[in-house]
Amino acid sequence: MPIYQDDRTFEQIQHRGRPIGAIYHGNRLLWSPGGVVHAPKRRYFGTPGRYAYRVPSWAGYLDIITLGGGGGGANGNSGSAQAGHGGYAGKWSTVRIDVRDLTELNLVVSVGWGGAKPPESAAAGGGDGQGTVVLYSNQTDQVAGTWAEGGKGGYGNVTTNAAATGESSGNRTFHGSTYTGGTGGTNKDNNGGGTGGRGSGGGGGAGGIFGVYWYGGAGGPGAAWITARTRRSVESEGA
Repeated sequence: MPIYQDDRTFEQIQHRGRPIGAIYHGNRLLWSPGGVVHAPKRRYFGTPGRYAYRVPSWAGYLDIITLGGGGGGANGNSGSAQAGHGGYAGKWSTVRIDVRDLTELNLVVSVGWGGAKPPESAAAGGGDGQGTVVLYSNQTDQVAGTWAEGGKGGYGNVTTNAAATGESSGNRTFHGSTYTGGTGGTNKDNNGGGTGGRGSGGGGGAGGIFGVYWYGGAGGPGAAWITARTRRSVESEGA
């Protein structure tokens, strides 16, 4: 990152008449001529669980994108032959933070599970998806976070197969970069509802008669992405 005095940037620093190639504080790179040149570096967290993320020494900004887990699909009806309602997609959340505002360079990432399949009962609703969060410490709050809510489980029965399909989370574009979600699980006659893709709802189970029904599918897991960017690259785009 460049060094500033007021609104001026130092392009060269000398020691005893010789240019200095870089300045470090411990292992953290503070300055190099013309600023540090690094391509944006994206890290993906796609398996439910808890993770640690260390901010790269060269990063000036972080783009944090979170997606909650999808809800599970409902079971089919055992008397009316109606399929269960598909689960709902998890929510997206996005934020860009300035690394200078952080008081701690270690972030905590918690990726939520998708909603569970329903219990063994006709027309039972699917489980809700868990939220996904990235926690960090800044100068304003002791702990701040970027939270994405999980999707609700499907409930009740439907009259069309379209409603039995789990809701898709779709994709999200943030500052020119696209982050890919998933597709909702489908209603599969006589084979239960399909599992939802990333952040998407599970499909509803098929209905039947005479006590026969099929299970809804589980919701897809949540996800998180952290993209580290240099200060120069962000400020040059007018962010």
